[in-house]
Amino acid sequence: MAVWDPTYPRKEAWLSFFAKLTSENVIWKAQWMPLKAVIYRCGDFHSVPLLGPWGGVNYTPLLVLRQVWFKQFIPPTHNLQESDFSYDPEDCQGKKRQAVCAWKSIRKIKDKGHYEGVTSGYEAWQANRRKNIIDFSREVVKRGKETSFEQPNQRIEKSIGFGFGLENEKHK
Repeated sequence: MAVWDPTYPRKEAWLSFFAKLTSENVIWKAQWMPLKAVIYRCGDFHSVPLLGPWGGVNYTPLLVLRQVWFKQFIPPTHNLQESDFSYDPEDCQGKKRQAVCAWKSIRKIKDKGHYEGVTSGYEAWQANRRKNIIDFSREVVKRGKETSFEQPNQRIEKSIGFGFGLENEKHK
């Protein structure tokens, strides 16, 4: 049975620790992971099409190359949504056949040793991309001293009410 030890760092200490981290402090790849070539594209797709039981999705390994110690650069993101599809009767076989054929022509990035870094335009691209993603940790900072998740959870419960099956024991 796990027992909480009061000498463990508190939440504030962890928040402070992670806030101070920079890319130089982070090892982006497990040291024991062998270096291999990475598939980054298949056929005419700008990414890797993956087929599942309900359809096909796009996997874009170029977005996470830093994790395997390759130089991070701006990945092509146009036409990504066109290769996601579900197995519906309309043109399902055509898209499925196209994805299967794409796997006959894979392209890999060859291993050139460990590299930590980014290309010149990557950081600007990433900053622009971040504008479209909601960062909940920054939302908490903008609101002021509200750092616990209890206050937002209480607001959510009030806003959706108890008509959705949520019951609060305090109200019984």
